[in-house]
Amino acid sequence: MLTGEPTPQPREPGGRVLAGSLNYDGAVVCRAQSLGEATVLAQITRMVQQAQSSRAPMERLADRASSVFVPIVLALAAITFSVWLLAAHSLPLALANTVAVLVVACPCAMGMAVPAALTVAVGRGAQLGILFKGGEALERLAHLDAVVLDKTGTLTVGRPVLAAVYPLAGNAESDLLRIAAAAEERSNHPLAHAVVDHARSLGLVWQPAQNLQILPGRGLTATVEGRQCLLGNEALFQEFSIPLPRPVSEPDPGVTRLWMALDNVPVGYFDARDALRPDAAAAIAALRHDGLRILMLTGDSAAAAAPIARQAGIAEVVAGLDPAAKLARIRALQKTGLRVAMVGDGINDAAALAQADAGIAMGSGADLAQEAGDVLLLRAQPAAIPAALRLARSTLRVMRQNLAWAAAYNLLGIPLAAGLLYPAFHLLLTPWLAAAAMALSSVCVLANSLRLRRWKPSAAKNAQAS
Repeated sequence: MLTGEPTPQPREPGGRVLAGSLNYDGAVVCRAQSLGEATVLAQITRMVQQAQSSRAPMERLADRASSVFVPIVLALAAITFSVWLLAAHSLPLALANTVAVLVVACPCAMGMAVPAALTVAVGRGAQLGILFKGGEALERLAHLDAVVLDKTGTLTVGRPVLAAVYPLAGNAESDLLRIAAAAEERSNHPLAHAVVDHARSLGLVWQPAQNLQILPGRGLTATVEGRQCLLGNEALFQEFSIPLPRPVSEPDPGVTRLWMALDNVPVGYFDARDALRPDAAAAIAALRHDGLRILMLTGDSAAAAAPIARQAGIAEVVAGLDPAAKLARIRALQKTGLRVAMVGDGINDAAALAQADAGIAMGSGADLAQEAGDVLLLRAQPAAIPAALRLARSTLRVMRQNLAWAAAYNLLGIPLAAGLLYPAFHLLLTPWLAAAAMALSSVCVLANSLRLRRWKPSAAKNAQAS
């Protein structure tokens, strides 16, 4: 559960098995060595809580502006009343102008500047399968320098898929797949699912196998179409005294090989690997186009991580990390001054997700990872990562536009309401005109925010310019 490995890992008597691990073949007897707060899961949960509590919340620009704006308006209203009362000796006129100042300066537009844009952006994100956990998460997502990604289940599918079929001795590839799928159909092994899924995707049809026997850790035997079929690793062939064909190239790093024999004669072999998600490379290219530094942190081995990183276009890879090491890497990046986003799906990513300036959790991942993340990608597609970042930047730009409009409106409207034009032009802004201007400013802020409803990922390539 915590290794990041897409394929089963062998365990010998006396070996350590983590809670939540799945046993695919045979039977095992385990002795609990840690309970409650001493378990690995509890330790990771504590790391998540510590990381969340150590992160300071971002101050809101609107709050800072309002804390200054309201006292200033009250002071200007008092000055307006005093000046008009002394200059015109008219209490009604002084009251009218004072009310006009207070009405035109009503902070509706400023108060709606951020929430209106945020509400529309959260709704638009939900339509795209991106869930923002509040405005603070969205704002942090708009100010990033680096994106760190997990491998298994994030960049990759998270389960082995058939990469290639190699027939021997003139056998047809479709025949091998049909017979192998018939033998593997009732097996729970991940490699069995890879064979069966690939055969079904090609539209192959087969008859049920007979005399199926699972050989834990080695493979299986079955009778298919009247022939004895063996599927498994090299140990299975050695057990049945079947010589492996030579020469055969060694499997690439990260590839698991499945040998096949019919009536004790080798007929072919299958290579399976945890495949890169179809849109992963394009997503990495989009993030790099936006000027972000891209890294991969994985608990998998370096040999298995290297081909995936190469396919995805990631140059910086750190492999063999446990949850604490991932958390330490995120903190090290932050200490260099980088604002870091972490993208992951597993329990082993939860602490790093919580520590990062912005945690992005895949919707297909573990509950703890989803809880620790600031953003949840419901469709578990890497392409949603640059979309989320660009939507956040566009939203922040709209927020700034709203605040700028609200500030400009008040800088112009308050002097007019106070009677700035009266000495030269004998023009006054009556309370009802001030109310109309105030309503118009709110409408402008809402209209600008509603533009986010039409936001599309493909139309946001220049969002970083904001």
